Amino acid sequence: MNFIDSTKAGLQNYANFKGRATRSEYWWFMLFYTLVLVVGSMVHEYGVFVPLLALALPVLAVTVRRLHDLDKSGWFYLLNLVPLGSFYVLFLCTQKGTEGANRF
Repeated sequence: MNFIDSTKAGLQNYANFKGRATRSEYWWFMLFYTLVLVVGSMVHEYGVFVPLLALALPVLAVTVRRLHDLDKSGWFYLLNLVPLGSFYVLFLCTQKGTEGANRF
């Protein structure tokens, strides 16, 4: 999956918390998200808040679908609330997805 396809898939499935997202879909969408935040912060000092709020749900959805690809529950995303828990979620999202069917 390339950058354009991943961005389209992430934005079209912005409220879809079921199914799976591949590594490439997740990382390309996160690159898009980071670029949008950087451009927003360069435009205005508070310009980062609009894209941050607008893309919060798509980022959450693609991360949950990525965790589903690893055969983990989307509730693992709550580890971001724990100090250093975000590193664990990042580690999980770098792993190769399960082959074939899984419970998601």
